[in-house]
Amino acid sequence: MKINKEKFEICLANNQLLFNDFCKKSGISKSSMRFALSGTRNTRPQTIGRIAETLGVSVEEIILKEGE
Repeated sequence: MKINKEKFEICLANNQLLFNDFCKKSGISKSSMRFALSGTRNTRPQTIGRIAETLGVSVEEIILKEGE
């Protein structure tokens, strides 16, 4: 699965979080988040679940769907 970077950034804004603050709150390293957002690698489902939980959204709201 891949993260939709635009949707992720919207969720950050809705939660009034900076990228660094999100990484601290989620426990996900900055480098792992950069890889997840770049789309160069698939992100593990557990990591996507943690991202969604930290942002207070469902996984479906932040993943990149086919055709996007």
